[in-house]
Amino acid sequence: MATNKVPDSLKDRVNQVKNRILFLSPSVVAGEERESKKEDFESLSNANIGSGGFGKVYRVKHRLSQNIYAIKVVNKQKIVESELTEQMKLEVKIMYKLDHPNIIKLYNHFEDDESFYLVLELASKGQLYTKLKKLGRLEERVAAQYIREIVAAVNYLHSQKPPIIHRDIKPENILLDEREVGKLCDFGWSNFFNKESKRLTYCGTPEYLAPEMIKQSGHDESLDLWNIGVLMFELLTGRPPFEGNSQPELYDNIVKVKINFPNDFPKLAKDLAMRLLKSNPKERIKAKELEEHAWFKANAPVRTITKKIAELASSADGEIRYEAVSKKSIINSPKVVKKDDISKDIINSTPKMREEKAKIISDLSNKCQTLKKELAELRINYQMKLKEVETAKKENEEIKQHMGNSEKGFVPESAIELRKITEEVQKLKLLNKNRTEVLDELEKKNMQITEQETKIKLLENEIEIEKNAKEMLGAKETEWQEKVDSLEIKHKGLKQQHEEIKNQKEEKEVELEGKLEAMQKKLNSKVDENAADDAETMIEMIKSVIDEIKEKIKVQIISKKEEAGIRKELLGNYNKLAELKIKHDTDAHELHAQHLLQIEELKLKFKEEQAAIIKKREEKTEEILKKLQEIENKTIAKETVVDRIRAMQSSAELQSRLITSLKTETEMQISEKKDLNKRIQEAKDKFGDLEDQCKMMKSKSSKSKIISSSSTSTSSTKSQKKPIYI
Repeated sequence: MATNKVPDSLKDRVNQVKNRILFLSPSVVAGEERESKKEDFESLSNANIGSGGFGKVYRVKHRLSQNIYAIKVVNKQKIVESELTEQMKLEVKIMYKLDHPNIIKLYNHFEDDESFYLVLELASKGQLYTKLKKLGRLEERVAAQYIREIVAAVNYLHSQKPPIIHRDIKPENILLDEREVGKLCDFGWSNFFNKESKRLTYCGTPEYLAPEMIKQSGHDESLDLWNIGVLMFELLTGRPPFEGNSQPELYDNIVKVKINFPNDFPKLAKDLAMRLLKSNPKERIKAKELEEHAWFKANAPVRTITKKIAELASSADGEIRYEAVSKKSIINSPKVVKKDDISKDIINSTPKMREEKAKIISDLSNKCQTLKKELAELRINYQMKLKEVETAKKENEEIKQHMGNSEKGFVPESAIELRKITEEVQKLKLLNKNRTEVLDELEKKNMQITEQETKIKLLENEIEIEKNAKEMLGAKETEWQEKVDSLEIKHKGLKQQHEEIKNQKEEKEVELEGKLEAMQKKLNSKVDENAADDAETMIEMIKSVIDEIKEKIKVQIISKKEEAGIRKELLGNYNKLAELKIKHDTDAHELHAQHLLQIEELKLKFKEEQAAIIKKREEKTEEILKKLQEIENKTIAKETVVDRIRAMQSSAELQSRLITSLKTETEMQISEKKDLNKRIQEAKDKFGDLEDQCKMMKSKSSKSKIISSSSTSTSSTKSQKKPIYI
């Protein structure tokens, strides 16, 4: 086995691998980084997130760039022992060329002595198979979405130059990202298709094998369409369309296209499945026609990819697309783009890329202009709204002033006007109710019309199904014709054999007659002693000849019986064909006539009902419009009055609240005054008592003064008589 040699200039950047099988990573060859190692990645889960026959898949993070990926670790020894090294190289080569939103992207790869490592896009929601097993089967719209996404991926693969055949489309090979978008993966059995010679490799899952794969008659891109048909059936029912107790029985059911559709299987989906699961690959629906089928139109997309992203992603230029793992990823972090970088990209890009970029730039500039116009309109509207608010404020102030002036002379006539207005409002509400009832009736009629339209569509679909059944009957007729032709050929061969046997019989009879005559002559001529022995030998010879004649007669009888049986079979087949043709013609004629009558009746009913509904609608709309105009005229005149009255009422309520608050304040003040008066009186009483006490004290003090003066006079006289000693 030949190994890939590493150039001397890259030996410092490459891992030391004893037996290198794969080519070097494009990022290593371009000199952007050294070859990655197992130690550069950190596992983000304890267990693997997927496994297969040759390897396992892990969720990892690059230690330097912090980018999150899924790494597929493939056992090198198993690949070498299974003689799949070339297939492994082809898988990596194919995956580098692919860049589509519904296909898992290969960013980079490396290898060591034990394993191959494929650095892939991470699909966090796992396999579609696990979701299907969890739910049992998918809703029709969800199933249609996944089939739509896989069809987009297959169309992209088949548009490559040369086209790529996946050859193993099944729920296990469809992964789901965070938004649960379906992404095709595992290109281990995929290959490039050459239109000059069909591929003869026998590969795939048994339940998904196409008839041409089982027969090994060669296959092309239509093999993927067969797989899509099987996938569609399994998503809608939870089981594959072809089953068997043994592998030969399964393969026999696939070759004969024996499908047991459940009773609740959607009709449009059945029609598409029958067009995909054709034994003859040339009769299958084309990949480009798939998306235009009625089933996809009946089931609206759950999510859509913008056309620009799809066009940029699905450009079939065959260039290798990779990512330097050691650098920060575009997917994992937003990249800031400078004007200089954009100009460099435009200079270095191809003419196609320039045209695409010019278109994108023109679209963006148009969008910018429209956004600017919208901004200008919004600013104008904002200014208008501000003016309206200011005018409303002024009116409110005027109403307040008016209320303040008319507070004293407020008349209860506004209450009468309010009653009148409320009555008119009630009338308007009744009219509104009548209008809603009319609208409900119109909606019901519309629903009936839509139901009839759906019935017509279903009838049209049934007609298409009958056409397909006619085609199937035609195919059966051709098969019967082929059988009849083969039986006729057999009959001719048997006739020729019969004629040959007749001729041989006649020749033998002539020979036997000659022999008998010779024997008779011998018997007549010989009368020797050995005559008895000769007679015995002659008898034995005659017996042997008779036995031979008997065996030939038996063979002729058997051939005649076979001929008669074949004739009976031919007659029976002719009769069956005639009966089938008569039944087919009568059934087809009756069904066609019935469908035509039903369609005509439905069309007449539809036209009559539509005309009646249109008339009623026009009459009711005219009445409603007149009433609405009258109501609008009345409401326009009275809305202003109502607003003013409401403003008056609100101001009156405010004033009444103020009055009540003032009353409460005055009552509080009166109570406080009463308390103060009581306190004043109490203080006065106390003051009077104090005055009385003061008077009493004064009188007492005057008496004490008189007594003291008399005592002082006496003491002075005594002091004059006595001497004073120092």
